[in-house]
Amino acid sequence: TLYESKYKNYLGDEFDTRYNGSYAANGILRKEFKVGKSRQHWLGISARLIYTGGMRYLPEDLELSIARGESVRILDYGYTEKADDYFRMDLQIIFRRNKPKYTSEWRVDIMNLTNHKNMLYRRYNDISHSIETEYQNPIIPVLSYRIQF
Repeated sequence: TLYESKYKNYLGDEFDTRYNGSYAANGILRKEFKVGKSRQHWLGISARLIYTGGMRYLPEDLELSIARGESVRILDYGYTEKADDYFRMDLQIIFRRNKPKYTSEWRVDIMNLTNHKNMLYRRYNDISHSIETEYQNPIIPVLSYRIQF
């Protein structure tokens, strides 16, 4: 997907919005295999990829932030700063056991499989007198079990 997200200020000047990443791409690959003696159970493996342009943010005035002791954003030119592109790969493995009266399912989800650091935000830290970057979730494994009647 290619897109553009802009806004106009009260003077009619056009600027990028926070959400103007310019592009987004998503993809899912999935394969299922029948397993077991009578092939009534199945094993599924899937991978999901997300790749988008980075979100935009307002730049900070470091000198003024230090003087005031709090974050001071520069509003004059809109969201001129752009985070690195967002990338995430998830992996999912599912084993489903089909019985006559119920179905049970074991699932392993690994979110952010590559442990890629995606920027969440940048802000001024009054203790270190610097602008620091906070990142989104690291690799997150999730194990689940479900039974259906």
